[in-house]
Amino acid sequence: ARAECDFRQPLVLGDTAQVYMRTARIGTKSYDFEYAITRDSDGMIAAVGRTVQVMFDYQRNQSIPVPAAWREALAAYERAPIV
Repeated sequence: ARAECDFRQPLVLGDTAQVYMRTARIGTKSYDFEYAITRDSDGMIAAVGRTVQVMFDYQRNQSIPVPAAWREALAAYERAPIV
């Protein structure tokens, strides 16, 4: 439903980087992921971002609630309650 990225530091050819991702929020019918990209050479944050995923039933052509099993799996992966 949405994707955004804020670029903070350049990455150039030859740089290596790490990408970190976490579940930031689980709503009724959607959930958010947050991202950070860091440059390996100095640990500086090169970019941060956020995406919003919407649960969708393509057969009925409508959004649906996030299943309880998904909520549980995301919370277990993050090892903390997600609001």
